[in-house]
Amino acid sequence: MIILRQADGKGQTLEGTKIRLRKQKNADGKEYLVGSMSKMTRLIVVENDRKTQPDEPDAYAYIVPNAGPVRLPS
Repeated sequence: MIILRQADGKGQTLEGTKIRLRKQKNADGKEYLVGSMSKMTRLIVVENDRKTQPDEPDAYAYIVPNAGPVRLPS
């Protein structure tokens, strides 16, 4: 589960949104996490399988329309 928080610029949290993520696989067998953020959007988290340096991100998160099939970036 991921909790998104929006701050007011003074370090105070205004609101939090829980996003329940489920593991899924695309047609190529690549696993990713997906969860609905609202009726209009969903969050997709994919592993960075091209990571070569320790300072590169472990995963990427995408906010996409909540409709149609998931198309992972190549």
